[in-house]
Amino acid sequence: MKLSKKQYVLVERLLENWVEKGLLSSDQKQLLSSDIGRKAVNWHRVAQNMLGLAVFFMVIAFFQLVADEWVLRLLDNFVALSDGFFMILLGVLTVTFILVAWFVQNSAKVSSRIFEEALLLMSGLSFGGMLYYAHVIFEWQPGTQILQLLTGAIMILCLGYFFRSSLLWLLGCALFFFWFGLQTAYADDWNAVFWGMNLAVRYLVFSAVFMLVLQGLKKLGYITRFYSLTLQLGLLLMWFSFWMCALFGNYASWEAWESATALQLLPWGMAMAALAFYFWRTGRRKKRQDWVWMGSLAFFADACTQYFLFLWEPLPPVLFFFILAVLFFVIGRKAEVIWGK
Repeated sequence: MKLSKKQYVLVERLLENWVEKGLLSSDQKQLLSSDIGRKAVNWHRVAQNMLGLAVFFMVIAFFQLVADEWVLRLLDNFVALSDGFFMILLGVLTVTFILVAWFVQNSAKVSSRIFEEALLLMSGLSFGGMLYYAHVIFEWQPGTQILQLLTGAIMILCLGYFFRSSLLWLLGCALFFFWFGLQTAYADDWNAVFWGMNLAVRYLVFSAVFMLVLQGLKKLGYITRFYSLTLQLGLLLMWFSFWMCALFGNYASWEAWESATALQLLPWGMAMAALAFYFWRTGRRKKRQDWVWMGSLAFFADACTQYFLFLWEPLPPVLFFFILAVLFFVIGRKAEVIWGK
């Protein structure tokens, strides 16, 4: 049995104490001592931490370097170069970073996940810069900038998929979600409403469709590695959108929301509460603690939102915090009943 340094010292002291009290013989102590040992230092993790510190101090050194006047003059001369030069340079850097990351991944001597993902992130940034200069040079239409964002998201998703990087995959999904919001706004001339839906309702519908497509891809055998991570991200987007709908409804302006009554917003709150209860009940039945927690937190957020909409003005604010205190007391006493064993 491998123990940490503190655990090893504690066990040795206990064995010696038991020998002194006559609870164990010396032979029994030797037998037990031979079965335990101290854990070796995880030098791989130490190396990763040192590499992370090295990158951090290199960034500090870089900012200190560019603060010098002669470096600033050099940068001024560098920036004066043509946009075509920068587009080509960033394209070369994109490919270079990807190739170096591939070498790091497949090299037996150089093995660092942090370094590999840092290279992939720099390749994504270089690719985004290349698209920007391509837009400046070729004078594409304004809508193509949003298409470039989608291109960047797809590129980062591909890097995350082929290099099996959860960080890159999350970043690509986040960019894809951001692109959807921009695309729907641009398609309706930057109005707050698209097909009769404000931004919160759009993302609610989008998250539902996104998770349906995700289930289909899982059945086809795709993105198996990132299925759980992507599903959690989709659920997070769905709950946040649902909460915004419960708070603001489908109103697209502050004036329209202020003129609405709490009863007009209540259907959204009831729908969120019903879905939260379904997640909680299903999680309890299928022993899925993540669903139990999501349902519980969503129901709590919806209850606070409905209190804010219906009772915040007619009742004193101190009552809200008193109810919260009582609620947390009850949850603490009945936690095992609420969330299960």
